Amino acid sequence: MTPRVLAPTCSWRRCVMRRASFERRKEEELTYWYRPVPAGTPPTEALVFVHGIGIGPAPYASFLGACADEGTPIVAVEMGAFSQRLFPCAPPSPDRFAALLHAALGRLGIERAVLVGHSLGSTFVHYATSRDGAGRVAGVALLDPVACLLHHSTTTGEFVYSSNQASLEEALMDFVFKKELWSSIVVSRNLPWHEASLWPADCSPQTPTLVAVGARDLVVAPTRVRAAFGSWQARLRGVRVLWMEQGAHGSWLADEAQGAELVAAVRSLRREASRGGRRLRLPRLRANERADGGERAAAVAGKPGTQQKLGDLGI
Repeated sequence: MTPRVLAPTCSWRRCVMRRASFERRKEEELTYWYRPVPAGTPPTEALVFVHGIGIGPAPYASFLGACADEGTPIVAVEMGAFSQRLFPCAPPSPDRFAALLHAALGRLGIERAVLVGHSLGSTFVHYATSRDGAGRVAGVALLDPVACLLHHSTTTGEFVYSSNQASLEEALMDFVFKKELWSSIVVSRNLPWHEASLWPADCSPQTPTLVAVGARDLVVAPTRVRAAFGSWQARLRGVRVLWMEQGAHGSWLADEAQGAELVAAVRSLRREASRGGRRLRLPRLRANERADGGERAAAVAGKPGTQQKLGDLGI
C-alpha cells in the first residue's frame, strides 16, 4: 500500500473514531482510543477491545458503542503492527503488552473491565487476562478467536501456508490481510504460539468467557472450537459458546443480523460479569442426610488430588 493510499485511510480512521467520541491516547508505545464516561453518569465496568488484522479499531466503532451503555468507558487498543501501517513497530511481548494495558487502565481509573478480542486480537486479550495480578478482568469475549486451539493446523495453514483460493473474494482477503507484509511477519515471527493459545482449563467461573465462532470460518477450526469450549467441563469453568450458523470469519461486521446477535451476547456477558461471574451451586442435603453425607464428604476430600480438582472448579 503506497503512502498516497495510506494518507486518506489514516484520516478516515481518525475521523470515524472522533465522531464516535473517542480520544487517541498513548501508554508509552501502546496506542489506544478512549471513550470517557459523560459527566454525571455513574460508571460501569469498562469495555476493552483489541482488533484483528485489518485497519485498526475504526471498523468496530459502532459495534463497541452498541455493546456498551452510556456509563461504560471504552478502551480500543490500536495495534499498529497489523493495522496496514507503512512502517509499524513490532508488537510488544506478552508480558510487555499486559503491563502496558493494565498501566493504561490504572491511569484511567478503571478498576474492572470486560476484555473483548477479535481474531488475532484474541491472543493479546489472553496475554492480558493470564497476567491479571490486580484482578481487573471481570469477563472475556473472544470473537472469531484465533487464540482458541491455536495449535490446530487450520490457523497455521490459512495464515502461513495457504495459497489456493477458491474465489476472487478469498484471494483478495488473502492478499490484503493475511499476506500483507507486516501482518504476516507478526503471525510468522512475533507470535509466541505457546503463550497465545487459550484452553478451556485457562478459564474460570469467576471470570465468565464468551467464545463466538461462525460455522463457515476458514481461519479457525469452528467445529473443534465448539466441541472443546462447549463441553460440560468448559461450561463449569464459566464458558459459553455463541455458534453462528451462517457466520464466516468477521462476517458479522457487515451482516446486521449476526452483528445484533453478537451484541446481545456481549451485553449478556457484561451483565454476568457485573454480578461477579458464576458460582457453582451444590445440591442442599435434607436434615437426615447431613450427618452421613458429611462423613462421606470428609472421606472423599481426603483422597489425593481431590482438593486440587475442587479448587479448579472454584469450590
